[in-house]
Amino acid sequence: MLFLYSLNALLAVSAILVAPEVKLVEVPPRTAGKEALVVGNDLKALGTVYYTVPGLNQPGKAFRFNSVYDGKQIEGSTDNVVGFIVAGPADNPAKLAHGAWRIGVENVETMDAKLNAKLKGKELLNTEKNPDITFGLYGVADVKKVSALADLVTYTGRLRGEITICGITKDVSIDDATLIVVPANPGAPIPGDKIAIRFKCDIKLSDYGLKDVTQIIHVSQWLFFSTVPPAAPPPVPVNGAKDEKKLAPNKPEAEEKQNADDAAK
Repeated sequence: MLFLYSLNALLAVSAILVAPEVKLVEVPPRTAGKEALVVGNDLKALGTVYYTVPGLNQPGKAFRFNSVYDGKQIEGSTDNVVGFIVAGPADNPAKLAHGAWRIGVENVETMDAKLNAKLKGKELLNTEKNPDITFGLYGVADVKKVSALADLVTYTGRLRGEITICGITKDVSIDDATLIVVPANPGAPIPGDKIAIRFKCDIKLSDYGLKDVTQIIHVSQWLFFSTVPPAAPPPVPVNGAKDEKKLAPNKPEAEEKQNADDAAK
């Protein structure tokens, strides 16, 4: 009996020792202008924050996928990807401490209009309920410096994180990711220090609760980040410029109206 108890205790301890590390990455919501994610002070305390830079990619490079659906080869893409990363220490910035980004499913496009509708409909991704695919990064392992050209330094590493599709989260480990670190340059079109990340991975849709879908989609992402946050878009006029003018008349018009009223008296 004592032997069995000791064996069970040993097995329990062994299970704890070999159990995979459980990480839950909370992917923040988008800002009011949807140009970035909300980065709180707790995340800023982890290190230098880099924000996604829109417009640097060729169309569709930020998120691209291909697969076979209904016997046909399909491709899809979107540039609606917003997020951030937290750089590693100064001597190894590619060893990212944290990161998260959201991929807007509503903006994913293929070359087939009917497939677009089906992909975004309730049968598959259901964009009304699940507007984003999210990636939560909790570290980069096996970081290696592979080249240095002037100030541009290229690393490789294994991304460790979580992908959430249709509300289901799965742990992922992505090998052979490329991370390029570029310091700020006064003559560069994009201000601030920059980090680019490029990787590929395969996703089995049935793992994310999509019934009768066994296809594996091949995903590639090419993301650019800068230490300068993106500017919020200008506010949209309320009911057009005319109504905005009525809501906030300028000073000369207000004074002219007041003078007219005084003269009438």
